[in-house]
Amino acid sequence: MVTVPTTMFVVAISGKAGAGKDSASDGLTNPMNDGLDFPWAVRIALADRLKEIARSVGWDGVKDGHGRQFLINLGDAIRGYEKAYFINYLWAAARQKLERSGFMTERRAMLLTVPDLRYYDETERIKALCDD
Repeated sequence: MVTVPTTMFVVAISGKAGAGKDSASDGLTNPMNDGLDFPWAVRIALADRLKEIARSVGWDGVKDGHGRQFLINLGDAIRGYEKAYFINYLWAAARQKLERSGFMTERRAMLLTVPDLRYYDETERIKALCDD
């Protein structure tokens, strides 16, 4: 049986490209940079799911001007259809990763880092999930 952690800390990072968002997020979940994340910490980017969807319709993974605009348009279309889609994905993916680590079988504090928070409503949705 999986129990809900007593505390879920969420560190969401926002900033310009190249500002070090991914590095900061990685440093919190894997401070030794040895490929071995803490079992109680997970890093999930909101763009992970967007890129999966984009690849499934033929995106080549290149983030040049054309590819970047495609990702923006695709993300806007998905959020236009289901506003909380990426946050719901984020929360489900975080729980799944933490459950797989075996760490959620004990009631402890956990850390989720999100290196690419961009929209105010997504910030509010994360806050609401943390309050539940």
